[in-house]
Amino acid sequence: MLDPFLTLFGKGRLSRLFVDPQVIADVVPVDMVVNAEIAAMAKHGISGIPDINVYQIGSSMVNPITLGNIMDYTYEHFKCNPLLDSKGDEISITRSKYFSSIDDFSHYMTAKITKESGLMEALVHNVKPSLYTKLDRQCKKRAQFFIQMVKTYETFGFFRGRFEIGNVQKLREEMCEEEKKMYGFEVEGINWKEYFCSIHIFQVLESMF
Repeated sequence: MLDPFLTLFGKGRLSRLFVDPQVIADVVPVDMVVNAEIAAMAKHGISGIPDINVYQIGSSMVNPITLGNIMDYTYEHFKCNPLLDSKGDEISITRSKYFSSIDDFSHYMTAKITKESGLMEALVHNVKPSLYTKLDRQCKKRAQFFIQMVKTYETFGFFRGRFEIGNVQKLREEMCEEEKKMYGFEVEGINWKEYFCSIHIFQVLESMF
């Protein structure tokens, strides 16, 4: 869910976000989610008793990390490991800044894209109407992409709920040491800075390129 923002940030295309940086995100590495599923299936498969059991694995209650933390770690990663543009030059990035109003974000993004596209210069230099119309249409399309994207994630960016994880904790307590070693899902032990700076973002980029 976070990956589109992280990659766009690394490409220098999205340094301003419509989120609350103090919101605590529920982040769990996918391998831990799978391990928890395997442990739950093993437990209830052995019993053979039909039942409904809900296991919610999350980090917000036991190892909280804010959206602002995540973007800071993303900045640190790309500062040390910059992406390259089409010319082979390093892409420059800046720390994230945040908007609490979708109108303010929309105004900023539209102005930024208009400036980068050369639309205003085209108007000043009286380019052909067809070229100006084409540039204007491209600008509006790009701006709308980012605006719609942040609207889609708005609930996540301002969500202040927490998820009860008692069943998952109890499940882990019932596992033997060998099972914990093979199918661990101890979210409490994750070093978030190390995870984002040295593991997760590298994996995301490897899957893309």
